[in-house]
Amino acid sequence: HIALFDYQPTPLICEVRNVRVSKGPDAMGKFRNQNHGLVIDCEGGYFAGDASGGALFDKQGKKIKDFPDDGGSKGLETSHLSNFVAAVRSRKAGDLAAEALRGHHSTACCHMANVSYR
Repeated sequence: HIALFDYQPTPLICEVRNVRVSKGPDAMGKFRNQNHGLVIDCEGGYFAGDASGGALFDKQGKKIKDFPDDGGSKGLETSHLSNFVAAVRSRKAGDLAAEALRGHHSTACCHMANVSYR
């Protein structure tokens, strides 16, 4: 499904692809060499990645820069969750990796896209 968030000056278009094309480990198919994770298309290229990191590519698909996961052995999702739990326990908003409002906005986009799908 596709959700459009009409932000100005740049709209955000979110497309979720979760229909299997076959059975097996590659059943989801691939887009820009990704069978899971996310792809962010921009005017001059795109970012493709998942919890283990990602990379920037130009329009022709040539890799420009790698962005490995810097969460160590914990992994990206675990690092975010650990940061949130630590901030709740300390009761200090300043312990969060990002402002609470920013987290709310990014989460709200996911929920709104999900609601529009239903």
